Amino acid sequence: MAKKVVEILDELKAENIVLLDVSGMTPMCDYFVVATIISPLQSQAIVDRLEQFGKKQKVPRNFEGGASSRWILVDLGDLIVHLFGKEERIYYNLEELWKRKS
Repeated sequence: MAKKVVEILDELKAENIVLLDVSGMTPMCDYFVVATIISPLQSQAIVDRLEQFGKKQKVPRNFEGGASSRWILVDLGDLIVHLFGKEERIYYNLEELWKRKS
């Protein structure tokens, strides 16, 4: 499922897509996908597509943040997708934070 989400993000032109295996580091999920979004229109398209994908896969789907948000979280059960604006991605630096935990 994580690889398919990465493919969806790539198709919709998200930037700097990173898949992080966080299994064993947190009970909340097995994977994080982190990507940079460029515009509210793009983020809405990605959220809509992930909603359709999650529904088709019959996984729980929860969303935090709207199309104009600079950090959108998409919870797909064992996979959490973080969509950031460029500045927010640099500021929060989730990849480095979770790398330190391993």
